Amino acid sequence: MDITFIRHGHGEHLMDYPDQLNCLHPGLTELGKSQVIALRKQVVFAPEDVILV
Repeated sequence: MDITFIRHGHGEHLMDYPDQLNCLHPGLTELGKSQVIALRKQVVFAPEDVILV
C-alpha cells in the first residue's frame, strides 16, 4: 500500500498574510491554480484509489 500526501495549491488567504487567515472559503491564486495543473500532470489516480480530503 502506498500513501501519498499532497498539499493544496497556494490560496488567496496567503496573499496578505497573516491578515487574511480568517478568510472564509478562500479560493486559489493564479499560482495555486498552476500548481494544481502541474501536479495533475504528475500524479495518475486509478479507479480503485481512495482519496481523502
